[in-house]
Amino acid sequence: MKRELSYLNNINVSEIKGFGEKRLTSLKKAGIISIVDLIRFYPRKHIDRSSILSIEDVRNLFEIKEIVPLSGPVIFEFIDGVLNPAHSS
Repeated sequence: MKRELSYLNNINVSEIKGFGEKRLTSLKKAGIISIVDLIRFYPRKHIDRSSILSIEDVRNLFEIKEIVPLSGPVIFEFIDGVLNPAHSS
């Protein structure tokens, strides 16, 4: 039996096992209703969270030279093996 991608357009994402109400609400907000919508959805940006370090890990990796008070969240990024404050655009 040959199937075309169009048959997936008739299957609602709510039929996917393991998707709860929160997930379905966020998908609906993004305009994703059917399986085809989900397949064709490409995120605009991606944050790589595979190598997030804890504060303790950062302390162990780097020699602390100066302690300064912070007024809010600070994001650092590795550039050529050097930890630098990330600049917001």
